[in-house]
This record gives sequence, structure tokens and C-alpha cells, in this order.
Amino acid sequence: NKITFKEIELKNISYKIKNNYILKKVNLKLKYNDKVLIQGKTGSGKTSLIDIIAGLTYDFEGKIKIKNLNLSKEKSELMRNLVSMVPQQVFLFQSTIKDNIVFEDINKNIDFERLKKCIRCSELESFVKSKKDRLNHKLNFDGQNISGGQKQRIGIARALYKNTPIIIFDEATNALDFETEKKIFKNINKFYKNKLLICVNHNIKVSNMFNRKINIK
Repeated sequence: NKITFKEIELKNISYKIKNNYILKKVNLKLKYNDKVLIQGKTGSGKTSLIDIIAGLTYDFEGKIKIKNLNLSKEKSELMRNLVSMVPQQVFLFQSTIKDNIVFEDINKNIDFERLKKCIRCSELESFVKSKKDRLNHKLNFDGQNISGGQKQRIGIARALYKNTPIIIFDEATNALDFETEKKIFKNINKFYKNKLLICVNHNIKVSNMFNRKINIK
């Protein structure tokens, strides 16, 4: 069942690989409307942390608390119902722009108003308008006929269309120029105020787009 929440609490989260702790006794509260920037050196545990929040990693110590639910590792898969994740390398399949965004709704009733909003917020409008078939423009396998930045923006639009309360960007804008990146974050702050955005990003310039900053040492 879909879980609604006002706050997620991470309690004493520890995670280790081959007996070496990557994260140790992490305590963190995240509100549903927070825009959180996570930074830190390579290997500091940024990806491990967001994988735990997203329910992609089970082998951790501690608990994730939402309302009266304690999501230990046995129940961490429930988090997947709450999260849309945009990885650094977005995978696209051989189909139209539209199908790659609506993804799970291809054979269902597509919400075209929501689709339009996602395209606008991910700064894809000019790209779509430049194609003769617009949203029905065919993409090659893994988007081999478009740029890395266009792939990332389609991945962002896909996450926004999924309409989950939590959106996670894992270096998901590193192929974009700064002006486009800045516009996307401004759009999310404006049109998706009540969503929790967690973003791993090394660009110091974007820090003023977030109300919370976490530096993992």
C-alpha cells in the first residue's frame, strides 16, 4: 500500500563492505518538502546512503522510521514505493520519447497534463519541439541518437512523471551545462514543493538551490 509521510527518520544507520564501515551510526531526519544536497569525496558513502533510503540496499544496521513503521532491512523494500531515482547513467529503450518518460504507463491511460508538466520542468520542451514527430520521435537503443544531457533530462522527466513523494538524483545532472541544471532545480522547487528531493551533486554552484546541505566526511 502507498505510504504517505511527513518525515523520514534514519536511526543509527551503519553499513559496511567487507567488514569496513562505509557509514557508521548515521542519524538523520528528512521532511517531505526538504530539498537536500549531499556532497562528499569519492568513497565517503553518498551512494550507499541514498541506496539505503531508496530500499536498494538491505544489508544495513539500524532502522528507517516513517510514521509508526520501523523499516528495518527486512522491510526496506517498502521504500521503493516512495522513491523515484535518477542515476548518473540513464537507460533508455528503443521506443518513443513519450514511452521512455511514461515508462510503466505505456499500456495504460497516460496523464498528458502530468507529462506536459514533467517535460517543462526537465527543460525538454525545446528538444521535443525540434523533432518532427515531437513526443513520438523514436529513440535508438539506450538513446544512442541523442546526447548525454538529453538522456539525463528524459530520465528526470521519467522520475517526475512517476509522481512519488521522494525523488533522488545520483549525479543525475553532470552531463548538463550549469544554466540548464539551475533551471531544472528552480522548476522542481517551484512546481514540486511538497516532494522530498535528495541530490548527490559535486557542483558547489547549485548549493543555494537547496534548503539543506549534508557533507559526508
